[in-house]
Amino acid sequence: MEPFGTNAEQRRAVRIDIYWDNAKKPAVSAPIGDFFGIAHGLIASYDNELFSSPEARSLNFTIPMPFRKSAFITVTNESTTELWLWYDINLLRMNKIPDDAMYFHAFWNRNIQTTRGTDYVILPKVEGQGRFIGTNIGVIGDSLYNGTWFGEGEVKIYLDGDQKNPSLVGTGTEDYIGTGWGQGEFASRYFGSPVSNRENDVYAFYRYHIVDPVYFHQDCKVTIQQIGNSDKNFMVKMKEKGAIIQPVWMLGHDGKKTEQRRLLDEANPPALEDESFPVTSTNFYRDDDVCATAYFYLDKPENNLPELPSVELRLKDLKERVWNKIKPKK
Repeated sequence: MEPFGTNAEQRRAVRIDIYWDNAKKPAVSAPIGDFFGIAHGLIASYDNELFSSPEARSLNFTIPMPFRKSAFITVTNESTTELWLWYDINLLRMNKIPDDAMYFHAFWNRNIQTTRGTDYVILPKVEGQGRFIGTNIGVIGDSLYNGTWFGEGEVKIYLDGDQKNPSLVGTGTEDYIGTGWGQGEFASRYFGSPVSNRENDVYAFYRYHIVDPVYFHQDCKVTIQQIGNSDKNFMVKMKEKGAIIQPVWMLGHDGKKTEQRRLLDEANPPALEDESFPVTSTNFYRDDDVCATAYFYLDKPENNLPELPSVELRLKDLKERVWNKIKPKK
């Protein structure tokens, strides 16, 4: 038996489910490693407002989780090895909780290959009143894009009936987590990236809306665009290897001035191979392996979201693409 801190399969295969007030459907359902703030079954030393792993050997989580009648927590071992589990749960008994106290929820999903030009859904439309707390996201880049930057996609939050246009929208992925292009490894109170492995194109990062709360009164949906960045020469090489490249934005220069071009808005944009296509910074649609855990409060103990995917989907290709290449960091 391996210690939990060194067993990547267990961190993705073991699931945690939490039920509130005798509900039949869990409000929380996620792989245990992802639930505690880091994707891909990886572990690192980190400490933020919600989660911590001081020596990359433990998993800690502190957030108010009120309930009115009962709380029922299960941990299910769906891995191939025996699991030994030590845990502490702190409980504060109160005569009465506030009438507007909401239930804590967490939702996890994975798309092994996102659809080019379609935003990845971090949180499907959840119905009711509540608060979006934030998310931790994992990206495993498609090997055809290796050597390019993955994180130009915008995080979009749709609130209370907004559909075509998001209520809140950012710029690049790295901006959403408070850093800049390149996204190295760091951990701060509300945003960070415990894993940033550019060699293998593997990332795990988080953003928690604690001091900038996101409330909703009817529904909430959260997505992120699948957009990367490279230059013309590198994109031509990727295309020769079989990658489908669809440029969406470029930073051009005509010898006198720099211009930004939104290629999706142009009737006849230049082809990548055209001489008129600038040899410069260009954003393009990607289709990578993406997973995310979304955390939110809701005014009811159950939500309308899909069930946790199978252990087979949760584990698929991780040993070859991640665990054999990236070792735990302390």
